[in-house]
Amino acid sequence: MTVQHNQTNKRQQDRTEKTQTHIVTGILAHVDAGKTTLSEAILFETGKIRKFGRVDHADTYLDTTDLERKRGITMLAHQTQCSFDNLDMTLLDTPGHVDFGAETERVISVLDYALLVVSATDGVQSHTQTLWHLLRKHHIPTIVVINKIDAAGVDIQAVYQDIRQHLSDNCVLMDEVPIGDAILDGTIYQDSTASAAVPTEAGHGLSEIDNAGNIRGELVDEIALCDELALQEALDTGAISASTISRLIADEELFACIPVAALKQINIRTLLMRLSQWCIEPQYGADFGAKVFKISHDPQHARLTWLKVTGGTLLAKALVTGTYHAQHHQPHAQSGSHTSLTTQHAHEEYWEEKVDQVRVYDADSFTIAPSIPAGYVCAVTGLQWTTPGMGLGAEADDMDPQLQPVLNYAVVPASSDGVEYTSDGDIENDAAVSGRAIQESDLNEDEYKRHSSEPLSDVESKHRRLAQLPQFDEVTLHRCLTALYECEDEDPLLHVQWVSEIGQIHIQCMGAIQQEVLVSRLHDQFGLDVQCVPAGIIYKESVTAAIEGVGHFEPLRHYAEVHVLIEPNASGTGITYASQCDPNALSVNWRKLIMTHLQEREHKGVLIGAPITDVKLTLLAGRGHEKHTEGGDFRQATYRAVRQGLMRARQQGMCVLLEPWYRFTLEVPTAYVGRALSDIQRMHGVLEAPEMTDYGTALIQGTCPVATMHEYATEVAAYSHGSGRLSCVVSGYEPCHNADAVISEYQYQPVADLEHTPDSVFCAHGAGYPVAWDKVEEHMHIDWMYT
Repeated sequence: MTVQHNQTNKRQQDRTEKTQTHIVTGILAHVDAGKTTLSEAILFETGKIRKFGRVDHADTYLDTTDLERKRGITMLAHQTQCSFDNLDMTLLDTPGHVDFGAETERVISVLDYALLVVSATDGVQSHTQTLWHLLRKHHIPTIVVINKIDAAGVDIQAVYQDIRQHLSDNCVLMDEVPIGDAILDGTIYQDSTASAAVPTEAGHGLSEIDNAGNIRGELVDEIALCDELALQEALDTGAISASTISRLIADEELFACIPVAALKQINIRTLLMRLSQWCIEPQYGADFGAKVFKISHDPQHARLTWLKVTGGTLLAKALVTGTYHAQHHQPHAQSGSHTSLTTQHAHEEYWEEKVDQVRVYDADSFTIAPSIPAGYVCAVTGLQWTTPGMGLGAEADDMDPQLQPVLNYAVVPASSDGVEYTSDGDIENDAAVSGRAIQESDLNEDEYKRHSSEPLSDVESKHRRLAQLPQFDEVTLHRCLTALYECEDEDPLLHVQWVSEIGQIHIQCMGAIQQEVLVSRLHDQFGLDVQCVPAGIIYKESVTAAIEGVGHFEPLRHYAEVHVLIEPNASGTGITYASQCDPNALSVNWRKLIMTHLQEREHKGVLIGAPITDVKLTLLAGRGHEKHTEGGDFRQATYRAVRQGLMRARQQGMCVLLEPWYRFTLEVPTAYVGRALSDIQRMHGVLEAPEMTDYGTALIQGTCPVATMHEYATEVAAYSHGSGRLSCVVSGYEPCHNADAVISEYQYQPVADLEHTPDSVFCAHGAGYPVAWDKVEEHMHIDWMYT
């Protein structure tokens, strides 16, 4: 990595003086659409680089890691800067593979504009649609770039119609493509030579868009349909101004489509011209704010917080504040870090830390800057509490990510002879299975509390199969956990868990490629040889009706009682929190303490021990003792109150098991509609009425359990001979289609789970004694609050 110690250069000074329009632009695409090649083409055209790198030559500017260049795919988001005309652009290149979609989604949240690349040879793919929905969710103005138009057999108009059909009717093809002396406009392009690019039908020409970006001619009619004001302008003037185009794009009323051939630099200048003509720099407030979108570590393991400043100015050595996420573990403070853990000590809502270095990255090199104004992206050191999606200062936290893993994997030692282990117990070399089960005492207290048992360990049959897998020795175990914690810090969706019952580490991954990359990273960066073994679906639990729970904790010289109301919440809302406690009955500090304890733990359900979700937890009442109550007493009472309420709900049949469901769109030729409908019914899916298209295909939409559909794309490709297309996005958690079977397989005993006990502790005759959850009502000191 190269460090440039000059803090400013002429271009940075120009940006500071606001002589140019500055935007943060992301390049997104399905894998193999030519996204990285487009990045190279833009950098080459703007003079940022002198040599045009190629993915197949492993010398692209923004794929900076050895693993990315070796595999030929982008795995991490990378930053650079470039300028064209009056446009100054921070360019963020994102991963294209679906397994790294979470990294791309995090980047989307800080974009001003997006370039969505569609391959002219492949058209709109399922992951293209997923990216499109994410861009719409975050309201990011989008320009569609049709790449690879120089490939043999490409029909631009067919690709354009495919884009309009699968993305939006407001996608408008804005430019022809000049190749040699000819113009390519809606023709079948047979060869890359100019002589073959002879148009066979008329269309609007480049002359319809003048040098200022104003539009005249036939193109006006298409754009006028996007907006009433644009229509009125077209009727009054016969043209549409560049300012109107800018407004339509910014308001997501128009999605300009620009055809290019990035590898041959065809139409790249036109693309940049359109960006400079039509992109608007956002306006920012005076108060400091920033949005965190990425965490990484440099080669010296310094923690980097990547953020976009959304208000004011970020100064080096400045103090910044953020909302404390109670479920996140306390960071391991690095030397020189300045952290005020206000939540831990005073039970407030915010933490405060000091920024050390402010770095502006350019691929794998960076410049140290004294400050960064609003609208720019940088990486800072010194912050230990930040997480992706977190808002700093005046910026609010981002919404929960839509792309989430739904499968568990066990991390085990790799076999010395290359044997692949499976969770089905199909292990070719039994001699490789050795080592004892790791006990709770093998981990320190913080590690054990952070990484408590996952529900898969409670499945008797899976327990036996997984227990056959090899285990780490104690030293390697701690090295592996330390390495995975760093990986989890960068990607919280890994959700590293220590399963004490079988002495294993479990993680959550998006797919096979992510697993392979993680295994490679553990080997190359940390010297660990591991493999990932499938360990099942990620289930969750909820309740169907309101129920009150009570927890009492009163060993000798301790005292606390808490009453919590557990209510069902709308699907997809996760867990929300509220307080209805009488302020005269419990001091404000104790109320805040109880609310902190409600939020700091991942509460397990009582059906199979899966995490609870889609519930509202409300503090109803609490009681402490001036002399005997300590902070830990309310923690114990709060945990037990939630657990006791869940046990009461289970007793009354009010608990429900949830599983992840896909929202899917299946497009198949009409000849295969019957097969598709039959398959979806077999997979317990819920169908909408099929829609017949003008292209001899049928669109089938609906929802389906991930457990039954997660490998269906391969089946669709097989029976449709590659002409079918399946797009799946996890829509959330819904009632499990085979709940009884899953609960039966998971022989979970909630009262035996001592880490999540529903029982209470009372005191009599100078000694504490336990009271079972169903007998607490006879001993509790506060009457039921919810009737």
